[in-house]
Amino acid sequence: MSEPVPVPVFLFNVPGDAGRPAIESGYIADTPENRDALEAAAIPRCREWREEHLEPCTPECRYPATCPNFDTPIGGHPAPYCCSAYCDRCNGLRALNGDDPAIRPNEWMYKR
Repeated sequence: MSEPVPVPVFLFNVPGDAGRPAIESGYIADTPENRDALEAAAIPRCREWREEHLEPCTPECRYPATCPNFDTPIGGHPAPYCCSAYCDRCNGLRALNGDDPAIRPNEWMYKR
């Protein structure tokens, strides 16, 4: 098994200390530990916003293991990312998932 390839990320806060801005760029490898650390770096409204903006369940669903309505025409799961460019969780996960990491602040809110 090969080692995870680090991807570039841009973080606004020091992990575990959201009150102290870091505004640093660097690299992060796709490991369970790093994904857990990114979850801990979510801005306060991240989960609430994602749960309010459900993604539809489709055969192309990226989250079948966690979506209780995967095989039904109704339901959904939280959006994978919140709308804020300042959320280190979502910045990091977009980079790890290979999605476009370069969004302007709150750009996603207006794309929906």
